[in-house]
Amino acid sequence: MSAAEQETWQPVIADRFPLHGFADVGQCAAFLYESGFFIGNDSGGGHLASCLDVPVLSIHGRKGKARIWQPGWGQVEVVTPLINVIGGSLRQHLWKYFLSVGTVERAFARLRNRVSRGTVRRALTDREIL
Repeated sequence: MSAAEQETWQPVIADRFPLHGFADVGQCAAFLYESGFFIGNDSGGGHLASCLDVPVLSIHGRKGKARIWQPGWGQVEVVTPLINVIGGSLRQHLWKYFLSVGTVERAFARLRNRVSRGTVRRALTDREIL
């Protein structure tokens, strides 16, 4: 997060979650690589985590777009709302109201179960991270 974003979000999260900012992509990649999972919206962070073989729960607003743009490496679980909201501006603001916490929790449980049955991550060299 940028410093401005951290200022905006700090009162909302009320110290429940740490906020991180990185000077460059290498620092972000190193942090992600040490993480057990990445949970977030469809973003560069999810794609980077996926490339690093960090399991990703990717939250998308539309099923069709998710199929095309979801992270494509490693263990990825995609979650989308049950209802596809029609209309550009409305969709951007309303889709999250059609995605319940329970739906996200169940998707994360599926991802955790798949990961626990499966893959062993290999260690990356500094050169690969940078």
